[in-house]
Amino acid sequence: MKVGARNRITGKVTEINKGKIMCFVKLDIPAKSKMGSVMTLESLKELGIKKGDEVEVIVKAVNVLLIKRREVPARRLSNHSEQASDSRPVVEN
Repeated sequence: MKVGARNRITGKVTEINKGKIMCFVKLDIPAKSKMGSVMTLESLKELGIKKGDEVEVIVKAVNVLLIKRREVPARRLSNHSEQASDSRPVVEN
């Protein structure tokens, strides 16, 4: 299968948590890190992925952003649509 993503990592399936329609596949990847993928149960079955399988992890994202947050602790708000003035990220150029 031809894929337009360039970020590829080999991983090992460590756990599969199934819901009614979707599942969450947990993976161990190099550098002692973990990743996960959410997919439909139909896709899981079609791909034949099982615990212990080695898979290729392909990361495709529109944007990957890094934000350095201030050292001031964020305060809790009762209205989730508001932003606390002291918890906004600081973007450094």
